[in-house]
Amino acid sequence: SYGGSRRRSAVELFGNRSIAARIAQTFTSGLNDVTNVYSQHVPLLCSTLEHLSKGRIKERLYPATTERSNTRDPVTDVIVFMVGGTTYEEAAKVAEINASGRQRVILGGTCIHNSKSFMSEVEALFASNR
Repeated sequence: SYGGSRRRSAVELFGNRSIAARIAQTFTSGLNDVTNVYSQHVPLLCSTLEHLSKGRIKERLYPATTERSNTRDPVTDVIVFMVGGTTYEEAAKVAEINASGRQRVILGGTCIHNSKSFMSEVEALFASNR
């Protein structure tokens, strides 16, 4: 099988750090140059794209459509499709990356979520598990 929970790694999502280390990072990151305290959140997609641009991505977790001679080479042309939907925040971050010129990223998904559509899906998920 191509996907599913057997193919995902919790290490990628949470960075294999203890709770204490994550709390410490939260307090030490500070609010430098932050105009809005709610803008501190950075989507996981951003760190994934950054690792990809620096050639530090695990090929087995993120397969490419073509063979590359060196998997450590940075990837500059990327297509991302989010099954289950993407968010306006992720779209804004992708626009920033595209504007920087480091990468060319095309973002797609089954829908673009706002808070109402996301909560509707969460509610439907819990209703189906009862």
